[in-house]
Amino acid sequence: MERSMDLSLEIKIKAFHSNKTEILKYTSMKKSSYTDWNATFSVSVFPDGVNKGTEGWLVILPNVKFKGQISFHNTVLSWIVSIIDANETSIIPRLFTKIEYDKEIHAGNLSDRDLSHAKYLKRSYILNQKDEFLTEGVLTLRCKIFLSWYGVLLKFPRWRMQNKQRSSFGERFSSMFQLNRSNNSYEVNTFTVSDVASDLSQGKPPSESIEGSTDNTENIWTFVTSTDKFRLSLDKRKNTAGFRLQETSPVMESHVKVAIEERKEKRIEIPSLDSETFRIILFFLMYEVLYEFGFYQLINVYKFSYLFEMENLQRRCAEELVKDVKPESLLEKELDGIANIYSDKYLSEILHNRRRTDDFLGSPCRDFFYSMPQSVFSKKGSEVGNSGDTFKVFDLTDDFSKLEQRYLFAEYVRCPRVYRKPQTELIEHNISLDENVWIFATSTDWFRLSLEKRKDSFGIRLLKASPEIRRKVNNVKAERKNRVELPEVDGKTFILVLFFLKSGTLYEFEFDELFKVYKFSYSYKMNYLQRRCAEVMFEEVNPKSFLGRELEAIAYTYSDKYLSHLLYNQHRGYFQGRCTEIISDDKECAIFFGIELSSLSIAYSDKYLSHQNREVMQIWSFKELVGLILQPFPIRNRVETDSSSDNFTDFDFIHDFCKSWIELNEDSTNITEHIWIFDTPTERFFLSLDERKDTLGTRFLKASPVIREYVEFLFGGREENYIALPKTDSETCKRVLYFLRFGEILQSRFQELVRVYTFSNFYQMEELQKRCVDLMVEDVKPKSLLEEVLEIIAVRFYDNYLSERLLDRRGENSESYFPPLRVDDTPLSDCYR
Repeated sequence: MERSMDLSLEIKIKAFHSNKTEILKYTSMKKSSYTDWNATFSVSVFPDGVNKGTEGWLVILPNVKFKGQISFHNTVLSWIVSIIDANETSIIPRLFTKIEYDKEIHAGNLSDRDLSHAKYLKRSYILNQKDEFLTEGVLTLRCKIFLSWYGVLLKFPRWRMQNKQRSSFGERFSSMFQLNRSNNSYEVNTFTVSDVASDLSQGKPPSESIEGSTDNTENIWTFVTSTDKFRLSLDKRKNTAGFRLQETSPVMESHVKVAIEERKEKRIEIPSLDSETFRIILFFLMYEVLYEFGFYQLINVYKFSYLFEMENLQRRCAEELVKDVKPESLLEKELDGIANIYSDKYLSEILHNRRRTDDFLGSPCRDFFYSMPQSVFSKKGSEVGNSGDTFKVFDLTDDFSKLEQRYLFAEYVRCPRVYRKPQTELIEHNISLDENVWIFATSTDWFRLSLEKRKDSFGIRLLKASPEIRRKVNNVKAERKNRVELPEVDGKTFILVLFFLKSGTLYEFEFDELFKVYKFSYSYKMNYLQRRCAEVMFEEVNPKSFLGRELEAIAYTYSDKYLSHLLYNQHRGYFQGRCTEIISDDKECAIFFGIELSSLSIAYSDKYLSHQNREVMQIWSFKELVGLILQPFPIRNRVETDSSSDNFTDFDFIHDFCKSWIELNEDSTNITEHIWIFDTPTERFFLSLDERKDTLGTRFLKASPVIREYVEFLFGGREENYIALPKTDSETCKRVLYFLRFGEILQSRFQELVRVYTFSNFYQMEELQKRCVDLMVEDVKPKSLLEEVLEIIAVRFYDNYLSERLLDRRGENSESYFPPLRVDDTPLSDCYR
């Protein structure tokens, strides 16, 4: 939603030399953001002042009238007045500002001080310049009016509005200051005696302003950017932009102190800063508002705030930067990099929270969340929660029949002039209306819930669903307090719980969000919600994945029999189906299936699975099966093999990683002597062994002394460039090449890792062998069949590294290993009783 309005009016004063009567011009304006609301803007021009204090001055006063059921808070009314000369160009622009404008402006309700600040130019000065200012005796004025506000209260049902700052910042800012004149190719901007809370102009003719601007008083400092100069007053007695800059920046304050102590020139140079960025910073210091600038403009402001330790500005920049960045976009990655470079935990945190709430904001919970009446308060210290500088209070005291029809939404944005009362007074004022209204305080937000028994409200449903919440309420009631502390729960999780109480459904959230709701339901004994969370997590998780193992750990940690039964039935059904598919002569399949079957039968104490495992394992002796998967990989040339290559798939890996396709095509005529064929039973791999290039083949040579020795032997004997790998399947070869290319092992099952490990051992690829060991040992449980297999492998291949890793693993498991899941025969209906 727009939080500003602006328009321009032209006023002509005929016979200015003799005309001294008031001239009024007005126009109406309506914003599409607000229905049933409009504003009427008018400008009153007094050619010879309003009273004795303004007599002889040209005074311009705007007036705004509102119609509709909307009231604004902390409103700023600004107007820029300029003269249109004979060439139809605006000259002598002056900015006037009325802060905290909450009523109509006209001469009758303004003080003498207000009227004196509305003086534009002396009448005599205009008449002296009549050839330039008056066209046939007519003075033409242009008045640009800007109205902005920082809070809005809707007095009728309304969905939540999106708050965005929209204003013609360029026009507004370019005319904010009194003087722009050239000096050594710099633009000089004078910010001297003007009080930020009052008008920025001095009400003096240009000649007087120029004289005042060159007055070298002790508090006037010059700030030099890469293109412009800025004169700022650092007088602590006046609330100026310069004083605020010094006050908010410890670095700037230290620069000023050093210059004063060393009696240097009152001049601070910032050569890395452009003037536009400095203007934005000064504007923020005066109004605490960041308008919608471009991404990289805000980045420049952010960098300045970091270098000069302006924490508040840095945080506001971070919020604005994140606001419109799409997830997984290039801008988001750039912000991640900025957060790392500048060690900005706040930016990292809001980026992280933004990613986690993307699904939430796109879900049916969005309308539910936005329909909650809520207020935003400023936070003092650690009084409420521990994150951010504001917190929300959600008002959910109505019963559901009224809540469906009532969407009152009041929002107050950060503004230091809004919250004058102590925080406790604000909250006490909100809860003192009804003794049945209770506050549930989470770590981030507060929720006002009604516990009146006659209502079907959020509070009553929460009490019915959770005996633990009832106990907390009774304990607090005995202490005569209406506030329940939930410090371990964040506001979003509590909203999801309330959404479930209202709708009875859980939307598809991420695993960790569901897990938070699951923990809440467990802690507060909400059995039905816990069961629904278990079902949703189970439906979305593959039992063979990492999250599948996490579910098993969750079921054990929280003693969740229902979730254990779900996992158990899934595993058992899978292995019952697989037992019928085992072929007796498929030795390799039998051993690895037997390993998985054995682990499952131990974990779930399942006699049926143990029996199936024994039947599978009786087919072959254990040593014979282990020996099968550890067969060596012989090397042969084409003379020793009679395999046909007609039905082979050829893979071409001869190119240099560092060259473009054009270079590869130009080079292709001179590389045939370095191309070697690596022949597996099903596929062939063409590798370039030219060591002048960085190719897969050259990396293979460097990683494997065995391959290098064999290649040199064949090359010296002028044999054909051909190596046969009859016992190496193509998938294993692809995994090895992938590791050589990217330095990572593709996600593999245990038996696939064993094949790669055996290949790396035979060809003496030490780094690959160690990586395989790390992955194989990672998920091994103590005293399992997998551990026995790895022990045999370590002995068979004299692998000291594998033996050490197994010993280390046993030491870790002896301290942190928790017993496997045990499932009894309790019926599912009794799991949460």
